[in-house]
Amino acid sequence: MGGYIDADKLYSKVELNSKQLEIRRIALNNFEAFIRLAAPYQLLSHCHIALTKWIQGHDEINKLILWPRDHGKSRMAAFYSAWCIVRDPATTIIYTSATAEKAEEQLRFIKSILTSKIAFRYFPGLINVEEGKRVAWNKTFIIVDHPLRDHEGVIDSTIMTCGMEKTITGKHCRKLILDDLVVKENNTEVGRKEVNRWVADAASIMSADSAMLAIGTRYHPRDAYQIMIDMVAEIPEEKDDVLSIRKEEMFKVNIADVEVDGEFLWPQQQRKDGKRFGFNPEILARKRAVYEASGEIVQFYAQYYNDPNDKSTAPISRELFKYYDKEHLEYGIGLWTIEGRPAYLFAAVDLATSLSDSSDYSVIVIGAIDDEKNRYVLDIARFRTNKISTVFNEIRDLYERFRFKKLRIEAVSGFKLVAEDLAERLYSEGVRIPVDFYIPSNRETKAVRINGILEPLYQSGAIYHYRGGNCQILEDELVSANPLNDDTKDAWAMTCDLMTAPITRIQRPKTNVLQFHRRFGGVA
Repeated sequence: MGGYIDADKLYSKVELNSKQLEIRRIALNNFEAFIRLAAPYQLLSHCHIALTKWIQGHDEINKLILWPRDHGKSRMAAFYSAWCIVRDPATTIIYTSATAEKAEEQLRFIKSILTSKIAFRYFPGLINVEEGKRVAWNKTFIIVDHPLRDHEGVIDSTIMTCGMEKTITGKHCRKLILDDLVVKENNTEVGRKEVNRWVADAASIMSADSAMLAIGTRYHPRDAYQIMIDMVAEIPEEKDDVLSIRKEEMFKVNIADVEVDGEFLWPQQQRKDGKRFGFNPEILARKRAVYEASGEIVQFYAQYYNDPNDKSTAPISRELFKYYDKEHLEYGIGLWTIEGRPAYLFAAVDLATSLSDSSDYSVIVIGAIDDEKNRYVLDIARFRTNKISTVFNEIRDLYERFRFKKLRIEAVSGFKLVAEDLAERLYSEGVRIPVDFYIPSNRETKAVRINGILEPLYQSGAIYHYRGGNCQILEDELVSANPLNDDTKDAWAMTCDLMTAPITRIQRPKTNVLQFHRRFGGVA
């Protein structure tokens, strides 16, 4: 459905002047403009406008939107469904929610858009004006009357709804909308498994040119949304008779919190009729108080900050994260410096649980330590593979880029031979770097070992992250007492444990000394 839509080929010009024809053309090719035309009463904030652009920009690929509660994301999904229909009357959509009632409620809203006076005026022929001459509708499906459906021989409904209690095996669709599949009622171990199974079954009905739009809020570290975030396709590619694997994320993800540093995603607005929408500190504080009173503070952070981890049991709080600017990292004359201070670089590898199973991750973390014993996450490589050669190539490429002083590889049980093989390959390829074969003590659990290394460093303010990328995955693992994966923070813990600080010091201009406390982009 992507690309420019020729309005005049889809709809007649009856009773429309040149200005109205232009309005229709813009609405068919711009999601925001369609909403403003179809629902002039709809209050759109900057966040909603940005979201329309993001959805339109990723129209033909799977999308996951994780926004806080009470931010109008379900309403945006309904507008998107209507927009898809007016752009392509031959399309087929399955709209799903945790319950059939919720999906049917959304369908009623979509119906109101398509049967409005505005729709009849600007999109004539989509739906027969005379009630009795329309294709029969009911509360679970609609079929539009546009001749393009017959021309393309479409059998399935234009849009049908269902809840998770209903199977959709045997159906087909161009767009699959998953609207709040994860809810309080199915936030149990059994419920999560059922949601995950249902999503997998639903994906099987999609054609090659189909796309999924999932929207919701977080409830648990292992909910269906986390699985979508982690889902990666391994696509074989052949170039110059060499077969390689390209890894591609299955979902483009749009994650937003209710506020960041006091800046609200949807600052409170007032419509012309006096109704208020959006958030401010007072509103958020009241909502938090309700969650606290009911003993659901974990769910408050899950549903408003996309953080489903129990902060009371998390060993490391997000409030401890500090950041640096990579522009302050420099290399010259065989020495790395960070804001003029000498730094040594180290690396560690956490191999997948089993190299015979490519579903697990291997992780390589590059870190630095300066002469004041501050530690910095420089880069994180996180990948799936069942080949030692892939791990070797990743290490070699990172070494060529960073020239770290030492490498640690976990060598427990069956990984001892793998670690030795990697070290031999590095040496044979001219990468003469010391390799530390690490065997952790069996007298403590993995979680205790990792937290024992990292927690004091974070508590003392001695660690700096970079923003975004795989560092976000590291942060999510650090704040969770029971993360879905712990490979990234394990590799980071091994890197930190391996580090030794430089003992020399470079003379710096006094101007740099004055700037010390605005460290790295203003985060002290």
